[in-house]
Amino acid sequence: MGSSKDKTILILQYLMENTSESNSVTNKEIELFLNNNGITINRKTLSNTLNSIRNLGFKIHSEKRDGLYLHWYEKSELTQAETRVVIDAVRGASFISNDKTKEIIKKLLNINNSEQIEKEVKKVIFFDNKTDNKEIFDTISILSKAIQEKRQIKFDYVHKVLRGENINKDVIRNPVQLVFTNNFYYLICYGNTHTSLGNYRIDRIRNIKLLDDMIVEPLSNQIKNFDLEKHLTSIFNMYGGESVDVSLVFNESLIPIFYDKFGKNLRYRDFKPGYKLSTRAIQISPQFFGWISSFAGEVYIEGPNNIKQQYKEFLEKNLNNF
Repeated sequence: MGSSKDKTILILQYLMENTSESNSVTNKEIELFLNNNGITINRKTLSNTLNSIRNLGFKIHSEKRDGLYLHWYEKSELTQAETRVVIDAVRGASFISNDKTKEIIKKLLNINNSEQIEKEVKKVIFFDNKTDNKEIFDTISILSKAIQEKRQIKFDYVHKVLRGENINKDVIRNPVQLVFTNNFYYLICYGNTHTSLGNYRIDRIRNIKLLDDMIVEPLSNQIKNFDLEKHLTSIFNMYGGESVDVSLVFNESLIPIFYDKFGKNLRYRDFKPGYKLSTRAIQISPQFFGWISSFAGEVYIEGPNNIKQQYKEFLEKNLNNF
């Protein structure tokens, strides 16, 4: 017969491993599983055991459909659509290796247990721009602990060059925040003597160590008053620079693009017919100037004059290459 505890554990294990809302099982299938494990059970005992499992806090669902009692275990709060979105995000994330991507997707499919999602996922190829860094999740765990405990970190940082790699050894930084943007995962941090924040791609971090030293007091208000949203809207492709209030004039047809870049708190005013003006804190970099030039004259810098001059020099340098 088997003990009541044996029945409860086996039924819960069976439902957790084999069922979901889209893949339920009948009384007969549960009874057959138990029989194969040397346990017999009648319908009333099965019903009582399922109720006991529910009373323990497990989400077991039962319903009568077409004359059959169907049962399944609610494995996750994620819907099928939510699971698919997470799977697509993991597959598209460049900082996750192909092997780790497959491992995570398998876990997500086990949680949701959707045959339809699994069929669709198998049809889609993996991207070829994945990192080969196998340490990525260990790195993230250490960084999370460092941020939580306000401790410094030391790591090697890899720079890709024409032939191979250059490695900066024993970089010591004070971690501030982790952020996923532009299809990469970044560490936002600062050095002991730095007055501005730096951004490091996590997939290029190697041999990370959590130090006993506590983070040092920031030397600038930019770091002390760090705001993630402001940081991301002032920076271009995660290339940092001096933060300057820049007045940008743009064609009003570009308002949606400006909202995409600068967020819902974008403020602008009329400047001339068909054009708006917005003053924003911008971290000046070649990537910022490249972003402006991509609009072919429909965006330009109104001020300050020194930034206009830097942009002019940027354009002249590029023109001299032709």
